[in-house]
Parts: sequence; structure tokens; C-alpha cells
Amino acid sequence: MNTKYDPKDLARVPNPEWGEYRNKIEEYIDGYRAFRVLETSANMGIFDNLAHPSDKETLAKRIGADPAMTGLLCDCLTEMGLLIKEGDLYSNAPAAELFFTESSPFCQKESIAASAERMRGWETLVQRVQDGPEIVSQKEFFGEKWITMIATGARGGSTGKVITYLEEHLGHLSGTMTDVGGGHGLYMIGLCARHPELKGRVFDRPRILKTAEKYCRDYGVPLELVPGDLYEDPIPGGNDLMFISFNPACSDPKLVPNIAAALSPGGRLAVRRHTAAATTGALRNLEWNLRAWDGFRKGDKRHSAAASNEGDVYIEELAKAGIALVSREGFDRESEMLVFEKRGPS
Repeated sequence: MNTKYDPKDLARVPNPEWGEYRNKIEEYIDGYRAFRVLETSANMGIFDNLAHPSDKETLAKRIGADPAMTGLLCDCLTEMGLLIKEGDLYSNAPAAELFFTESSPFCQKESIAASAERMRGWETLVQRVQDGPEIVSQKEFFGEKWITMIATGARGGSTGKVITYLEEHLGHLSGTMTDVGGGHGLYMIGLCARHPELKGRVFDRPRILKTAEKYCRDYGVPLELVPGDLYEDPIPGGNDLMFISFNPACSDPKLVPNIAAALSPGGRLAVRRHTAAATTGALRNLEWNLRAWDGFRKGDKRHSAAASNEGDVYIEELAKAGIALVSREGFDRESEMLVFEKRGPS
């Protein structure tokens, strides 16, 4: 008799056992479960309604939810370290108060929404593997929503670290300073608020500068917002200081003439850019390739320009233009900070 399986296999224990992989799968799923708990809690206003300790019944009434399910959700948040439970009362842990309440200057709700949108991209993985990346318009993708998401993440601590670094490495902050491709403008807003003698400018595409204009109003710090494209328009000149962060002007040698023309003799330039460490991670690299922008090839790895030799050629071209490298050091796990000084004639 022909059979599909050998019954003797039922008495065998495979090596490795399936249980080992089943546990790994549960760990993977736990990450998804935890994220959905966080996303749901932020959207339902759990954290905003726990400014004062509350039991599940009171909280459920505030957010219009079922008390039993609300309690289970809060228990998850407690296990995740985002809530504190004392008796029947729940309250926000410090991290939740900082990052998930609307009143906090560090609120990251928009980052959570952006992460949720990225996760939805994985639902089309079969189609993407079969047909290739989804092609999206650069103009539509790199718009207000995109730059606001970046700004939200930066407000979680990055702006403070960058501002401190620039203060320590650029010398006296006065005169004119331009953030090239500065997008949201938060770095210049923070610096100008602390150094009134500094005239701050942001150079970027018009549709991106709308967000910088909003933040200038929100923080009450005016900046000169100069519309333009790095590859088509001159960077506004007469700069005593310049800053470039995470855009093509950090590593593309073709942009060196534009940069050099904008920096005054004796001026300093700070560049923050990704390192090769930012290109690692198979899952992140796969996600990077779920979408591609029309007319632009991103490369198979995240931030692949960091892994090319263009970054070193960029330094060499700056030197030829009279802009010498003063310092180069790691800034965080995936980026470095370079400081240059223009020593030649204008």
C-alpha cells in the first residue's frame, strides 16, 4: 500500500525540535502584539487620560471603552514599562509621560503613526517580491507628512544632542548660518533661540519649507527660509557657519562646488551623515526596498551612499576647494559628524 507518510516517523524526535522555532515565532509575534498595544493606546488617548492615577472603570468611561478590555490593555502597558499599577490604579510611567502625551514637547505620537504605516507596507510583501518595489512619486512622498515625521523623531532627543555638538565644535555661534537641506528647521530654531547674535537660514524645497515655517511660528523663532534645490539652485552665500544633515550634500562630490561657494573664508561646516553601520540588517534593507521613488534608484541597502567610496571622494573634493577636514568622529550607532573649515580664498 502506498502511503504519504511513514508511521515510524511519529516515534522520532527531530533535531532541532520544532518547539525551538515555535518559541522564536512567538517572540517575533510578541513584537507585533506589543506595537499594536502601543499604537491602540496612543490613538485611544490612554496616556493623555492618565495624567492622574485612575482605575480601569474610570479610564474606560473617559475614553468610551469596555472596562474589562481597558484593564487588560493597561496590564499590557504595565508589563511593557509604560504604565505603573498600584492597587487598582494605573498611572503613566515617566517614558509614557514624555513620549505619548499631547502636552509633552517630546510627544512621539506621529512617529507611532508613521511606524504603523511602514508596517502596513509589509502586508504587500508577496506582491513586492513578485513585482518589485512599489513606485511612488518623489514629490508626493517627500512632502509635509514625511518631514513632519522626521521632525517628530528629532524632537525626541536628537535636536538636543546635535545642538550641543555644534556648540562645542563650531566655536562662537554668530554671524550667518545655513542649514542646507534643513527641512523642518528645528536645529536652527534651537540654535538661534540660544544664540541671539546668530542669523539662521534654512535652504530646502518650497514644499518642505512649509513645515519649517510652521515650527518657526510654534516656537516663536524667526528664520530666513530660502527655497531651492541642491542640484539646481545656488545655496545662499555669505555663510560663517553651515550645517548639513542626512541629505545628498553630505556625501555627493558633485555638490561640493555649490557648498564651497556658499561658505565664507574662515567659515566652518558641520556634516552629519550615515556610516556603513546604517546599511546593515536584512529586515531593514528589505523594508527599504518595498518602495522606490520615480526616477531615483535607492540602492539595495539602506542609506547605501554611506557604503560607497563617494563619501571619501567628497572629503577630497572639499579639500581641493580649500575646505579642510578638522575633525571626524562617530556621533551615534549609525552616523558620524565631520567638521570642516574653509581656509582658502573665497
